[in-house]
Amino acid sequence: MAAPGYILLVEHQADHAAVLQSLLQAQDGASDGFPFIGVRVTQTLEAALQLLDAEPDCAAVLLDLKLPDTESLSAIRAHAPDVPVLVLVDAGGAGSGLRAVLAGAQDYLVRHRLDGALLMRALQYAGQRLKVEAALIERALHDTSTGLPRRRLLLDRLGVAMKRCTRDGSSGALLLIELNGLKSIPGALNHLAYDAVLRIAGTRLSGVVRSSDTVAWLGAHEFAVLLPKESGLLEALAIGEKLLASLREPMPAAHTGMELSASIGVVRFRDATESPDSLLTRAHDAMPNVGKDGKGRVRLL
Repeated sequence: MAAPGYILLVEHQADHAAVLQSLLQAQDGASDGFPFIGVRVTQTLEAALQLLDAEPDCAAVLLDLKLPDTESLSAIRAHAPDVPVLVLVDAGGAGSGLRAVLAGAQDYLVRHRLDGALLMRALQYAGQRLKVEAALIERALHDTSTGLPRRRLLLDRLGVAMKRCTRDGSSGALLLIELNGLKSIPGALNHLAYDAVLRIAGTRLSGVVRSSDTVAWLGAHEFAVLLPKESGLLEALAIGEKLLASLREPMPAAHTGMELSASIGVVRFRDATESPDSLLTRAHDAMPNVGKDGKGRVRLL
């Protein structure tokens, strides 16, 4: 288990910061509730972001909503997406606090009503809430059967890769994979066996590519592999051949007699002039051309 991190207090008024810091320090190192070690105080958003970059082991952020920078919450969230953020409001500021929660904060606190115990409970609940939110997002973006990213996450990562290519002049590739041979699954065990084969295929495809690449399940018998940075067409085609070879490996004993293969289409990109969704749709529409010369091939789309 990782050691507890520090609490970052972003408060532009020194007297308010002193009161909150005193409440926090009285709870420092507590074994129950919300464990943390140390309190860091900054008066500006810029200083807070610099601290988060220099010392990423932050356990929670208490953020003054009255900072001059109106984008403080979104900036903190972007720098520390895995850290719970609680915003601080004055009496009568519940409306601002609720808007902050809708914008990504885990909770809001009225600073003049705080005591040590209440502050610790709020931090504890905020941490739990963030974990639940992360789990829900994980389930929404990943297929529960294969464990692979879904279409939405693939498109997000494809968009990032296309923008990077625009900036640095590099190129990337998207490989669409249509599995063949699934009709040979025994009908009596169709559903369970089908899911098992998809998991096997996903594991094999993931074993071929780099950690920086993305293997996604698009539904039915379709997968995709995103190569956010490749050295050229030959590399993309070579990876496609390796993916095919991995799928042709003998199946486990539970699926003896079944042969798995695929047809793979490769589309390359060098910039973000086309939207990720448009690129994926265009590649999908061109996939029937891959099988015209026979299945089990890699073709440029």
